[in-house]
Amino acid sequence: MAIALWWPVFLICVAVLWGIARIFYMHRANGVKVLSFLSRPQTLQERSLAVLGLVVDIYLILRPVYPAIDQNIYVVAFIPQAFGLVVMTMGIALMIICQAYMGHAWRIGVPTEREDGQHVVQSGPFRFSRNPIYLGLMLFLLGTLLLLPGPLTVIVFTLSASLTNTLIKSEEAFMQKSFGQEYTDYCQRVRRWF
Repeated sequence: MAIALWWPVFLICVAVLWGIARIFYMHRANGVKVLSFLSRPQTLQERSLAVLGLVVDIYLILRPVYPAIDQNIYVVAFIPQAFGLVVMTMGIALMIICQAYMGHAWRIGVPTEREDGQHVVQSGPFRFSRNPIYLGLMLFLLGTLLLLPGPLTVIVFTLSASLTNTLIKSEEAFMQKSFGQEYTDYCQRVRRWF
């Protein structure tokens, strides 16, 4: 099924192009440095999540040109592939929608200090989850696991879930320090995941 090979590549391209366009737009229109976290040493969790993301993206990109890779890493599909593709698509769509809702507050990584334009986003998907972008990421990885169940996708999903929880806790500490009672009130109304 060609769509099962190419659709994940398309989703990765959409996510990357959206991210690049958003970073340039925010910098050019508002002077926001979305990637300011690169000016500080990255944590082990941040580096590990980046490596896991690269591993799964490279795997998904290689599949259309080297379909035998699935057999080489012991993928055993047992559910309809369309289900995994739908979940992956929902994850990417949620991430894009959430980044748009964040407006000028969107950053990648945990900043070292509060920056202009940052605020507690409480509208749209953020009414239901304090971390809907991470929820979208985990949906994408769950979709990948459902599409291509095997040791690689199980390991990537499991490690990503654990590392993301750790990263969320450091973001929450930053938000608490930066926004105080406003963030505390938000945490009391809205759950971490959903």
